[in-house]
Amino acid sequence: MTFREDLANLATLKERAMKPLEGYKYQSMEACVLSEGHNGNRKPFTEKELEMIGVLIQNTGTYFKQRECFANAYMLSQAAQRIGLPIYHTEGLALSLFGVNHAWVELNSKPIDVTWGAPKSNPRGSADHVMKRIIKNQAEKEYIGFQVPTAPIEKLMFQNGVYPSVLDDWQNDWPLLRDGVPKSWGSNT
Repeated sequence: MTFREDLANLATLKERAMKPLEGYKYQSMEACVLSEGHNGNRKPFTEKELEMIGVLIQNTGTYFKQRECFANAYMLSQAAQRIGLPIYHTEGLALSLFGVNHAWVELNSKPIDVTWGAPKSNPRGSADHVMKRIIKNQAEKEYIGFQVPTAPIEKLMFQNGVYPSVLDDWQNDWPLLRDGVPKSWGSNT
């Protein structure tokens, strides 16, 4: 069974088990991501892509923490934007042992995930270690998500005081579940 099929089954189960959300386009994060998101490209990175990722890491540093995916993705997307790389903040669901709400950045729809596999005690790893982690995650994990522009992330950061999940924005009654991903966000894939 594929990750998409697992998410579809979970979305169906949640629809059956929960009271319907009146006026909402989607009844669960899984349903939203399945409809609005795209699968991460699992083809290996090309040499040119690895070079761009190396430049990104050099311009971001190597301080990435476990369980801080939203902060890690925001820092990477800001650095990419600053230096003009086509690397974009992406949010959705990712599969490790099970599907979780997660954030990463993408280059040509290929996930760049620095969060999973980060050292627990000393989050600052060498650039080589970070690159190996990115390549391993891209090859072994599954990602389904949509790209998120900076403005909605920063709005929620200032509103809530933390690096936010735009998908699981419970503080604002889950606007993406209610209305879907805004067309104005477009797609950089």
